[in-house]
Amino acid sequence: MDLLIPWILAYIIDDMIPQESLPKIFFWGSLMIVCAVVAVVFNILANRMAARVSSAAIEDIRHDLFKKISYLSCKQTDKFTISSLISRLTSDTYNLHQMLGSMQRLGVRAPILLIGGILVTLTLEPVLTLILIGTLPLLTLVVYLVTKRGVPLYTQVQQAIDIMVRKIQEFMSGVRVIKALSKTEFEKKQFNDINYATIKKEQKAGITMAITNPLINFLLYCGLTLVIVVGAYRVNAGVTQPGKIIAFLSYFTIISQAMMTITRMFVIYSKGVASGNRITEILKEEDDLVISGPDHVDSEYHIEFKDVDFSYNKIANNLTDINFKLKHGETLGIIGATGSGKTTVINLLLRLYDADSGSIRINGDNIKSIPPEILHKKFGVVFQNDFLFADTIKENIVFGREIDDIQMAVDSAQASEFIDAIEAKFEHMLTIRGSNLSGGQKQRLLIARALTGSPEILILDDSSSALDYKTDFKLRKALFHNYINATKIIVAQRISSIKNADLILMIEEGKCIGYGTHNELLQNCTSYKEISEVQMGGEILE
Repeated sequence: MDLLIPWILAYIIDDMIPQESLPKIFFWGSLMIVCAVVAVVFNILANRMAARVSSAAIEDIRHDLFKKISYLSCKQTDKFTISSLISRLTSDTYNLHQMLGSMQRLGVRAPILLIGGILVTLTLEPVLTLILIGTLPLLTLVVYLVTKRGVPLYTQVQQAIDIMVRKIQEFMSGVRVIKALSKTEFEKKQFNDINYATIKKEQKAGITMAITNPLINFLLYCGLTLVIVVGAYRVNAGVTQPGKIIAFLSYFTIISQAMMTITRMFVIYSKGVASGNRITEILKEEDDLVISGPDHVDSEYHIEFKDVDFSYNKIANNLTDINFKLKHGETLGIIGATGSGKTTVINLLLRLYDADSGSIRINGDNIKSIPPEILHKKFGVVFQNDFLFADTIKENIVFGREIDDIQMAVDSAQASEFIDAIEAKFEHMLTIRGSNLSGGQKQRLLIARALTGSPEILILDDSSSALDYKTDFKLRKALFHNYINATKIIVAQRISSIKNADLILMIEEGKCIGYGTHNELLQNCTSYKEISEVQMGGEILE
C-alpha cells in the first residue's frame, strides 16, 4: 500500500489534472486514502503478530535456558559463574527479544519497501533509478563493516554486565557485614569503578554503531541531490513529467527511510547476535556428568569411598586417597580445619562433581551409573550456607515434595519450640534467606527439611554450628532414635557433635590423617587429640 500511494499521486498529477475531471481526481484521491487506511490496519496487525511470536519464542528460549542452567554441573556453573548465568537469563534474553521483534516488524517491511521502491522507480524513471542504485553498494559496505565491528563490542558489554551483576550480588549478600564494618563508601567506590568500565564499553559500542546514521544520510542526500539535478534537466528537456519526478522523490524518501530502518536494525541485530551467542553457548554445553553403564559389585557396605582423588582446578589435589566404608544405619563424623576438604567429600558423594580417580559406591553401585533423579532422592542434605526461600515455613520444609506428615522431622530437628511460639505457625511467611529468623532457627528448619521424607542417607554439613550444646545434644539423640536406619554423615567443627559416631574421618589438607572411633583417634591421631584437649578440656579415654 505504501508503494502504491506515490504511483497514484503521479497518475493524478500527470494524467487526471490535465483532463480537469474532478470526479476522477476525487476517485483516485479516495483510493489513496483507502490505501493509507489499509496500510495502517495491516501494519497494526503485523506488529501484534510480531509481538506475540517474539514473546512466545523468548518464553521458550528462557525456559530452555533456565532448564539447561538447572542441570549444569557445579563444575560448569563455576566455569560460567553465577553472575554470568543471571545476566544471560535476563539481559541477554531481553536483547534477543528485541531483535526477534524488530526483525519481524522492520526486517520484513524495510526490505520490501527498499526492493519494491527500486522496482517501481525503474518503471517511472530508469535513469534516475540508476543514480539511486549506484549508492546502494556504498550503503551496504558501511552497514557490513560497522556490524562486523559491533557484535564483538556488544559481547564485551555483556561480559562487563556479568561483572557488575556479580558485584551487586556480593553487595546484597554481604550488606549487613558491609554496614557493620562501615565499608559502604568502599563498596560504592568499587561499584563506581565497575559501573564506569561498563559504561565505557557501552559508549564504545554505541559510538561505533552510531557511525552508520550520518554516513548513510550523507550518501543518501548526495544521491538525492543528483536525482533532483538530473530530474530538473530531464523535465526541462521534455523527456519526463513533473508528476513522475514528485513520485520519484516520494519513493526516494521511502527507500531512504527503509535504508535507515535497516541500519537501526543492524544495531539491534548486533546486540541480539552477541546475546544469542552467549545463550547458545549455554544451550550447547555438553552434559558434564554422564551416566555410565551398569557398574555393580556385591558389597555389605551402604557407602564406600575407595582411593578417591579430586581437584577443582585440575592442578593440585583438593582430596587425595580418601577411603572409608559405612554400613546401613552407621554414622560417619568428618572433622578437620577450614578448607581441609570436608565439604568436598560431600560434593563428591552427591555427585555434584566427579572424582578424578577412585570410585564411590552406594549399595555396591558406582554413583556414576545412577541417574541423578534416583541418586539425589536417597539424600537428605543440609549444606553449610543453605538457602531458605521467601515462602511459608511449611513450604520451606516440604520444598515441593508430596509429603503430608512433617511433624516428626520438625520435632527431631528441635524446631517445634519456636514454630509453636509463632502465631501463624507453619503458615508463617519467611523473608528471602530467612532473614526474619535467628541463625539457630534457620539451621533447625533446614535440618527439618533434610529429615522430611525419611531419607536413606542423611548429610549434615556443619549444620549445628549455631545451636547451643543442649539443643545440639537433643538433635543428636533424636537422630539416633528416630532415624536409626538412615546412614548419617556429619561434618562438624565440634568434637562433641561427632564423638559418638561409629566412625570418624579426620582430614587435613585433603588427606586422611585419622580414621576410626573417637577413642581410637585419641590414641592414634595427634591432631585429633589436640583438638579434643582444646575443646573438651583434655578428655580421657572412655
